[in-house]
Amino acid sequence: MTAAAATSTSSAAAMTTTRRARTKRRITSAAHRRQAEEQRHSGTMRTGARRSALAHVIAAIGVLNAATSLAPNSGFVADAAQLNLADERAILEEFYDATGGNEWTEKDGWKSTDVDVCSWLGVTCKESTDTSDGVPTNSITSINLKNNNLRDTIPSSFWTLPSLRIVTIGSNSITSLGMQDVINSPNGIAPLEELYAASNSLTKIDDLGAFAATLKHINFNKNQLNNIPFPDDLFDCVHLKSIYMAFNGIGGSIPTTVGKLSNLEELYLFQNQLVGSLPSEMGELVSCQILGLGNNHFDGTLPTEMNRMVNLRDVSIHHMEQSGDTEGTGTGLTGPLLTFGDLPYLTLLFLDGNSLTGSIPNDFLRHNENTEEPVSIGLSNNQLSGPLPKSLERFSALSIDLVGNTGITSIPTELCSLSGWMGGLVETYGCDAILCPAGTYQPREGRAVRDTATCLPCVGSAILGATVCDVDGDGQPDEGTQGPDSDGGGGNGNPVNHDDNEPKTPIRLLMRFYMLLNGEQWAIQDGWETIKTIIEREMTDQEIIDFGVDYCTGWYGVICDGTGQIIELSLPRNALFGRVPTSIFSLPSLKNFDISNNNVLLSDLTAVGATAPMQSLVLSNIQMNSYDGIEQMKSTLRLLYLDGIRIIPPGSDDIKTSLQLPVQFFELSNLRLLHLQHASFSGSLPTLIGQLQGLELLNMYGNSLTGQLPTELGTLVNLQSLDLSENDFSGTIPSQLYQECTSLASLAIHQSTSDKNLGGRLPAFADLGRLRELNLQDN
Repeated sequence: MTAAAATSTSSAAAMTTTRRARTKRRITSAAHRRQAEEQRHSGTMRTGARRSALAHVIAAIGVLNAATSLAPNSGFVADAAQLNLADERAILEEFYDATGGNEWTEKDGWKSTDVDVCSWLGVTCKESTDTSDGVPTNSITSINLKNNNLRDTIPSSFWTLPSLRIVTIGSNSITSLGMQDVINSPNGIAPLEELYAASNSLTKIDDLGAFAATLKHINFNKNQLNNIPFPDDLFDCVHLKSIYMAFNGIGGSIPTTVGKLSNLEELYLFQNQLVGSLPSEMGELVSCQILGLGNNHFDGTLPTEMNRMVNLRDVSIHHMEQSGDTEGTGTGLTGPLLTFGDLPYLTLLFLDGNSLTGSIPNDFLRHNENTEEPVSIGLSNNQLSGPLPKSLERFSALSIDLVGNTGITSIPTELCSLSGWMGGLVETYGCDAILCPAGTYQPREGRAVRDTATCLPCVGSAILGATVCDVDGDGQPDEGTQGPDSDGGGGNGNPVNHDDNEPKTPIRLLMRFYMLLNGEQWAIQDGWETIKTIIEREMTDQEIIDFGVDYCTGWYGVICDGTGQIIELSLPRNALFGRVPTSIFSLPSLKNFDISNNNVLLSDLTAVGATAPMQSLVLSNIQMNSYDGIEQMKSTLRLLYLDGIRIIPPGSDDIKTSLQLPVQFFELSNLRLLHLQHASFSGSLPTLIGQLQGLELLNMYGNSLTGQLPTELGTLVNLQSLDLSENDFSGTIPSQLYQECTSLASLAIHQSTSDKNLGGRLPAFADLGRLRELNLQDN
């Protein structure tokens, strides 16, 4: 099962994406579909003549007619005749002042007395003269000020605009919607249908019920609703079609009143702090297509009423412990797996990481109509047992993750010939692509996923889908059998000497490196095969010398100087697999090290700078626990490549998708080349960048860096190539960059994938006489 959140390259994805991360993130495709719908808004609305980048995402699915009946406790809908355009201008001016308008990123036309309010930035008015829909010509129908530095509290008068249907204010710093008093407004309330307020600083959401008669779509993802329960009046909004409240820390349980939302099509509550059982009233959500409840702390059983949610397509209720969890948060859902037999359209079902028990029902997915289409089922790390049902053979393109269910007993042979199963891997690996058979294991995956990650021998193991070779049943990997999460052996069943007092001669260090990184499966092994002979004959150091072993001649990737000292070890894209033994950095003269694009885990860099005089370090597209120790190379390191690297903190299975640039990087004062492409860095580019004055090439393409470019870039006077593209920078290009960095031959800061962009006047770049390549697109 693959993730919606794709990595930068296919090799990086194969190496770094854990099975659980792949399984759990597919549900987020629903959010992407919603964003696409928001961008399709069109119609007969008159907007400002100048359309900024902020106006590209006017949030709407279409202007829907307001419901004519009022829900209980709702205010009366405003009459457009009660307010004229002058009144609406006054309301918008109050809104501008209350939300820090003078500091907005863009504010074209706002509060200008000689500019029609319908031409103000982000304001959309009705242009058509047809008033049969009850909306007067020139009345304000939509506000779109996404990502525009709005802050503080929205005045309650804003919500009385008589024709306002769509509000898009995401990616700002708004702390309160100011809806508390709107229900008592003498002018009535707006016929609000769509409210998109994701990525703000909201700490509560009250009085949505005032819009119960009209509200259809809300998005409050990524706010600060920490440990607050659902607002009661949310469930009075019975016309709601989509609720997006993910990544908020919402607490409490889902109330039984959720059953009132029979029109709801998308419910997205991913990664909150929700607890308790799922209410049986969930079965009343008969229109629901997307149910995203993953990464919460639910317990109890799956309500059988879910089988009544006949329109479900995507379901995610996986359980993953989150940072900060305390004892007693439970182990997720328990009890039997439902059949989900009456859901004909189901294509994604993720229940991984719970405590479901019993067998997979024989009538599992019995009425599912997607027998020829890809269907993904995530059941990993539960407590399921018994055989995989033969009845699943009617699916031609099923992917099912069962790893971590130690009670699975068998896979019918009929399923092992279905070439479209498991993303096509069954055609190549047969049953091994579903689960490694008894007597074998596959580190991390538990099944065969590629030629360099097949099922390895583990004689005596009785578990299907084993991820460690644990024959003695003590819960710990047996010596010599671990994969990339441990430093225990070569992954081929051969024990490795772990005596820390063993002589650290170069040949012994190379042997350890070869064995722990699955050397027998390397793509190119020229010269290294000698190690197998040394092990078979149990040679002493003197016998190795007498045998004539010369790693400086003919060993692939090993380069020595004139005295026979190893100065370079370069094995990129060579099918290395496992945890990198840091003892390799005990080679006293090692200067250049490249293990990029391999499926390996390097704990940190503390052993590197402490021993080897490292000058070039190429670690692109591997896994690491941290960057600790990198500062120890500040006097020697010249080249550093960390493209596509993935950080997995110790004790975790989850890749960190957002990292601040480590301050240690800026201690590497002798760096000439720094490559950090697609390295998951976020936050601002620190002013400390100015300390790397020897830099000749800097590449930070494809991260999530934000804010303004620091003026300290102008101190990098030796810079010849600078690529900061596809981040989220804003502000202007600092003049110091194009006035002082006169050696620049290539400059790229395009941002086609970002909502944010650089502005200001285009510099002349007159002082950059060597400039040959310039790309500032999509700003």
